[in-house]
Amino acid sequence: MKHDFDDIMRAQARRELREAPAGIAAAVRARLTDAPLERARPARTLPIALAAGLAAAALLAYAFWPRTPAVEPSLAGDPAAPSAPALAVELTHKGIQYASRIDRPLADEWRLIVQDSLQLCDALLGQLPNLPR
Repeated sequence: MKHDFDDIMRAQARRELREAPAGIAAAVRARLTDAPLERARPARTLPIALAAGLAAAALLAYAFWPRTPAVEPSLAGDPAAPSAPALAVELTHKGIQYASRIDRPLADEWRLIVQDSLQLCDALLGQLPNLPR
């Protein structure tokens, strides 16, 4: 019985390979004549356009970015500018003032850190059992 079904299927497959079904050719012809031709899709240019746009934006930003004029050193020196020793003394005084302003909060913070760590150490050591000496 199984061999009979196999033989029948093989015979039908051979016949379909030799002769195409009648409806397929007519359907293909109808679709070819009725359907308009599709235009080929243009290649995707998004990555190239994005890169070109970024390059153009970078060039425009570089061209229109405000620039500070180059300062040319004057040979004669500006009479209103303080002398080098006076400028050094003034900058030293300002540096000491700034350091003292910065150092004060840091010293207070350091004291708080030490105080907190001592309290934490006392709390942890207080929980340990007393061992005999």
